[in-house]
Amino acid sequence: MLTVGDTLVLTVHNSLNLTTSIHAHGLFQRGTNYMDGAAMVTQCGIPPGDQFTYEYVVEQTGTFWLHAHDHHQNAEGLRTALVVYDRGQPPVRYNEDMLLSLEDSYMETFTE
Repeated sequence: MLTVGDTLVLTVHNSLNLTTSIHAHGLFQRGTNYMDGAAMVTQCGIPPGDQFTYEYVVEQTGTFWLHAHDHHQNAEGLRTALVVYDRGQPPVRYNEDMLLSLEDSYMETFTE
C-alpha cells in the first residue's frame, strides 16, 4: 500500500522492441521532473533490453495512473492504476476499495 510521503521506486525493464517510458499521470514532480516519464520531453525513452528506475516521493492522495508515454503504447494497453492513501483515517468509512479502469477500444494498432 502506497501512502503520502512514501517513496515510489519502480524499475521498468523494457522487453519491447521499441523505446518506452512510464509517466505517472497527475502526480506532482517537484524537484524530480526528470522522473516524469514523458519520453523526449523530460527523459529519453528506455532502449529495448535496458531498464530505468523511477524514484520519487509521492506528495498527494488519490487514484492516478501509470502509463507508457512513447510509441502509442498507452493506447495498446501499457497502463495501470496507482492508488495513494492518506496516512490518517479515511474521511469516510467504507467496506472495500474497488477500482474500475475503462479505456477506449482501438481496433487497429498504431503505426509510426
